[in-house]
Amino acid sequence: MTARVRRWCIGSALAAVLLAHLFTRLESLRQIELDQRQFWSDTFRYSLAALAGHGLRPVKFAGIPESIPLQRFLSLQASTISPEQFNAYFSLPESAPLTPPVGITDASDEHLPWPLYTTRILDLWTATGLWWLFGIRWDVLFFFYAGLSTIACSSVFLAARGLSRNGWVGVVAAIAYSVMPLEISYTAYSPRDISPLWFAAPAWASLAWLVGTRKSRAGNLLACLLAGFLAALGLGWRHDALVTVVSIVGLAGPALLLAGHGWKLSVGGTMACLASALVTRLAISLLCPVIPQGSGVGFHMASYAEETRCNLFHLENSMGVSRDDLQVIVRVAQRRMEQGLEPLSFDPEHCHEIYGPDHARISRELFLESFRLNLPTWLGHGPDFLWRALQATRLVDLPLASTGHAPELDPKRTRKPMSWWLAIQKWLSAAVPALALMGAVGVCFPLPWHDPRSAWLLRGLVGYLLGYVLILFFVLPEEKHAGPLLIPMALLAAEACAFLVGLADSSSRAQLAVGFTRKRVTLYATAALLMLVGWKGATALAESVSKNARECQRKHAADLADRAPWLENTGDPIRQEWIREGDARKKAVAILAWVQAEQSGVRLACREGTFGHHRPLVQYHDSPSRLFTTWHRVPDGEPSLFVVTVPGHALFGDERGDILRLDVIGKGRILKTARLELDTGPGKESLPWLRTLVTPGEKQAGSPRLRSFSMSGATMHRLKIRDLYLGLELEEQALYDAVKWQGNLHEQDKRKNLRESDDSP
Repeated sequence: MTARVRRWCIGSALAAVLLAHLFTRLESLRQIELDQRQFWSDTFRYSLAALAGHGLRPVKFAGIPESIPLQRFLSLQASTISPEQFNAYFSLPESAPLTPPVGITDASDEHLPWPLYTTRILDLWTATGLWWLFGIRWDVLFFFYAGLSTIACSSVFLAARGLSRNGWVGVVAAIAYSVMPLEISYTAYSPRDISPLWFAAPAWASLAWLVGTRKSRAGNLLACLLAGFLAALGLGWRHDALVTVVSIVGLAGPALLLAGHGWKLSVGGTMACLASALVTRLAISLLCPVIPQGSGVGFHMASYAEETRCNLFHLENSMGVSRDDLQVIVRVAQRRMEQGLEPLSFDPEHCHEIYGPDHARISRELFLESFRLNLPTWLGHGPDFLWRALQATRLVDLPLASTGHAPELDPKRTRKPMSWWLAIQKWLSAAVPALALMGAVGVCFPLPWHDPRSAWLLRGLVGYLLGYVLILFFVLPEEKHAGPLLIPMALLAAEACAFLVGLADSSSRAQLAVGFTRKRVTLYATAALLMLVGWKGATALAESVSKNARECQRKHAADLADRAPWLENTGDPIRQEWIREGDARKKAVAILAWVQAEQSGVRLACREGTFGHHRPLVQYHDSPSRLFTTWHRVPDGEPSLFVVTVPGHALFGDERGDILRLDVIGKGRILKTARLELDTGPGKESLPWLRTLVTPGEKQAGSPRLRSFSMSGATMHRLKIRDLYLGLELEEQALYDAVKWQGNLHEQDKRKNLRESDDSP
């Protein structure tokens, strides 16, 4: 086959892959209905304001009838806004932009105080431009997202082609990227969550294809500038793109050096890449009318991610961490008060301050307190989580706690031949994680058919893959954040396929064997031994840290038990409830109970919910409420002490009361209970964060293991939460299990409410 024919075949194959990729994403737009999607559509109110000439500034809807068509559009109840509807609202004096902080009067403006929109500035400006050109329609924006996805697929081809110097390897990488269900579904379901992937792919392509391959000094510096710009461009959609920026900047300089361009150009290339990224980030921030929300919000997420980590590995949620922004805000406010800082109220005029530097610092403290408790478990399950993270790109295994999982496309709902391609994709996507791991292991060994620059970048991809898995675990191990894994997975899977095909050639086998000298084998064996010793040492250290953390919990529980006013339980032996209303809401409390199991397998469920107040907090959509359950295994024999601490919500503007309930499941009973008010504040005691069962004399490390029922509930943002909570039986709790839950609860609620409306007189 001549070079020309070969190039023509590769180009034709790539065109077919890209065409199939685009049509698959368009099919996802058809199958996933508009009102099923979850992408913070309300934030695009700022795009509408910019389209009216106000810039990305807040405008109010409360009490303005002409805003209702806009509200329906932003809540995904309508797919378009007509020019007449748009002008009817923005021609009114009441549509003049507001100056933050924004006071609000009803639910139609409840999102305005939150700084979320500052994390997606380019996303909002892009929508503004598209709507100015083509009219205010959601499909225009989603066609743009489908186009970005296709550009990312072509970028994966370029990256693989640049690393392997083989176009067929690039085609295989593009296929591996294109068939993954996470990218297919999230292009329609939640483009905001998958968007870091779309900008990482061109950045990796520029690094692999251009940096170090140019003959001139200026050409290589321009390639570094382009790589830094493309890496940082994603920061206009999500903070997550920062991971790509760090990776590209760190790999660019050594790639130039290994390509034979010398130290000076290597340092200059690194500085050019970094400068380009910093200038791009500065330009994005200048497009924002207020101070953008800082990336420290990651510690806020890492704090409540402890619940998800416990769910994944069946641990008791001993720190009482709920997967709930609202609860983290309350916890941080409590800690601020204890440190003598001014507590930030839930008053909407302070919402824009909540995610500030102090919030990030305290969230980090809370995260570290919870994380060190279970260090041995996290270390021991590292390989397991790596595999589960790779499987998340197939929409399996990792949870999504609050909005349900993105639906997979159904071949039965698709016309042929696309339905055949969708069915084939499921088979292909199942092979990609295993091939990616094979490729990751392979590039750690000699790569005689790669030049030093390409070998360095391939190993950098392995580092990027492992590093992002760690970040995913630390920050929030949920399905929707696994997108950036697709790039290294696709490229490494293609490398694995090339390796397997190469083994059929005797010259390739001989070339590979040459690399395994006695010296190299000895070096690799020594490195493996050192890694094993280091792993054992880290595990021993983690065990010690975890034991100390658990001992601190046990001492806190014993201290509270000594101070508590105990009452013998003469009521229900398997269920007890406590309600806080009025002034009691202002005091932090500890609820304690002595529980005894008469056989193995007894569990204790602790549930918390909102009680006795009709008014929602104005910052959240659809009435936020706590519906929080933790499970605890009760050892049989001697009684065990259960303790849960709850801060004083009313101090921070939460006017609602709450209810807490204990249920014994199995043959056991609640012997006695106590409710202890805690005097917390500056110069006083700190609130110990506890939701755990302590057995006298225990010497374990970390949280107790659970065989099942490890879920800690899903925070529900819905109306009638009090009626739901009080009527909810334990069997029904499985519907809200964040690990097993596959449906979209908001959609189910909507249908249920419609049925109730139809049945009402």
